[in-house]
Amino acid sequence: YATIQEAIEAASNGDVVLVAQGTYNEALDFIGKAVTVKSAMGPQTTVIDSLNNWRPVVFKNGEGNDSVLDGFTVTNGKASGNGGAMAFYGASPTIINNIITDNWAYGSDPRGGALFIVNGASPIIEGNIISHNRAVGGKGGGIFCIGSSVSRIANNIIHHNIAEFGGGVCLQHNA
Repeated sequence: YATIQEAIEAASNGDVVLVAQGTYNEALDFIGKAVTVKSAMGPQTTVIDSLNNWRPVVFKNGEGNDSVLDGFTVTNGKASGNGGAMAFYGASPTIINNIITDNWAYGSDPRGGALFIVNGASPIIEGNIISHNRAVGGKGGGIFCIGSSVSRIANNIIHHNIAEFGGGVCLQHNA
């Protein structure tokens, strides 16, 4: 397929979309599919770069832990408001072995310079490097979570992220 998104659209639940090394300037939506999108050569050589024009990855169709993003650098994401790199709207995918860097959320109260988790989402976030992301003047430079319970945030390196509250991680109780 010419794009990762085209491969996701053609895949069936349980499939693995194996992505060749290179830089991909596109936005991914798993469209509710239980597929694994995996780089063939790892995050050092396989990059999803949105060129500071859009959010690179969104999960908004009830994806579960069997929807997997594995082994990419996700960079230069930009979102007005929330989730510079990725947003999880009531979805619970597995995000593993990625480098999530140089993304930003902007606006009057930005949340989640890298990851924005909301509406009962329960993702697994494991083995990633989450660095140099920002939600300037907002919350959660690396990860912001509200109204959700993350299944697991484990074995990540979270550093050099910027926000008014929770530079690395901001977990906010939904009162």
